[in-house]
Amino acid sequence: MMILKRAASAVIGSVLFFGGMGMTAASNLAPELEPKATTPHQELMAFLLRGPANPALLSGKHVAVIIEDGADAVTFQLARDYLVEQGATVDVLTPRGEVRAETSIRASQTSVISHDYAGNERLTTPDAFLDETDPRSYQAVYLPGNHPDTQSLEGNAEIARYAAHAASAGKPVFAMGDSSLLLARGNLLRGRHATGARNMQAFLVWSGVEVADEPVVRDSVIYTSRDAFDLPRLMRVMNELLSTP
Repeated sequence: MMILKRAASAVIGSVLFFGGMGMTAASNLAPELEPKATTPHQELMAFLLRGPANPALLSGKHVAVIIEDGADAVTFQLARDYLVEQGATVDVLTPRGEVRAETSIRASQTSVISHDYAGNERLTTPDAFLDETDPRSYQAVYLPGNHPDTQSLEGNAEIARYAAHAASAGKPVFAMGDSSLLLARGNLLRGRHATGARNMQAFLVWSGVEVADEPVVRDSVIYTSRDAFDLPRLMRVMNELLSTP
């Protein structure tokens, strides 16, 4: 079974980490658990172990996945592998940053460090820097967010600007975990409905966001989720959106 095998060890650690946390009912974007799954824990494992995908379902769709050092390996790798196995073309993008802007470093010469819940660091070579791509060329933009033990994404203005350009062009932006706070600080969520990592929800409220503690919340072209347990439903929503003619 080829689905998501590269991220298997990361997911096992994630499930153990989140297993004791309480979960709320699903939002109206994903009203039911996957068949045969009675808890979000089981749903995440079913997502990991699902059977062969339809490689033609998202053929021709182009998705940008944006990460930086400190990214959550689980929400990044599972989503990327899932989209690729559905036939989408996925570009992993990263901010250039001040140091890289002052040198001749290319994306192919750098690595982005993501973290799993077993304490492992995983290296990914990005396909391009953000400033080398146009968000309008993608059918969707996905922000997997950072690992809870690393610095929050909220301060990265380069990512926030890219997401804002995508949203202003009508491109759906999917944000996981602390990425919601990044969007809020970029003034994309003021007065809108959203969710995010539970330890960030108070900050979202203070940023003028109408917060719902739900697995998937949509307002206009922005879709937000809380953590790795919500990933199957966020991917289901993205899948349905991208596969609809």
